[in-house]
Amino acid sequence: MDVSKIDPKLVDDLITAMIGLSGTLLGAWISWRATRTQYHIEFIAKQNACLRAILLEMCRNHHGLVLDLDRSIPFYHARVFEFGGTEARLRDIYGQTQKPNTRVYDALFVDLVSSPFGSPLESYYDRIRWLREMKVKYPDGLPRERFVEFIRRLSGAVTFSVDLICRISVHKGVLDESSATLKEEIDEVKITGERSLAIASLHQLKFETLEALIHREPVPAALPPELAKLDPDWFLPWYEAAQGYLRKS
Repeated sequence: MDVSKIDPKLVDDLITAMIGLSGTLLGAWISWRATRTQYHIEFIAKQNACLRAILLEMCRNHHGLVLDLDRSIPFYHARVFEFGGTEARLRDIYGQTQKPNTRVYDALFVDLVSSPFGSPLESYYDRIRWLREMKVKYPDGLPRERFVEFIRRLSGAVTFSVDLICRISVHKGVLDESSATLKEEIDEVKITGERSLAIASLHQLKFETLEALIHREPVPAALPPELAKLDPDWFLPWYEAAQGYLRKS
């Protein structure tokens, strides 16, 4: 091929076209990157806002769940619900328990399920929904044959919520300068976390084990880790409350 016969103007036009195409492609790529980055920033900001909202709902649920368990566990230890004639007392105890909230989770489900905590949040709210359904299904009092399951589910919800609240709260970008009230709620969960976990472990003990602990006697079985490190006097309020139910039975 005779290079001398190539039209220099044609070469210049081709080079100019290639430079223009390259500039167009580069501009399109930069624009795509900027759009993608902006979308990612907005997506993360929205997701963190949803996680802040769900944290507040979980914290407020948690305080009520611990209180419900605290009130109910002595009746569980006394085991008097296994016999007839205790329905009124069970109805009174169950009537004081809350119906935990799922409103925020239900409203933000699509955003939350795609978050890094989608799966554990779903597991947590499965427990919460069961507790809610019991309140709807048995508005006049829980049947005594379901009380053991109620205590175990309630204990599981308390244990799960302490762990999940702590994990979400330290996730990058979730808490910001506007989260003062939420931070107070989370701090309370963290400060009382060990006590909450210990209360949630009480359902694993029988009344005889409580009695042995109070009297500094050998316990019949190994204690859960959350309870093994506690002073025996810590168990006294639940032991005395369970004794009270036994005296009345």
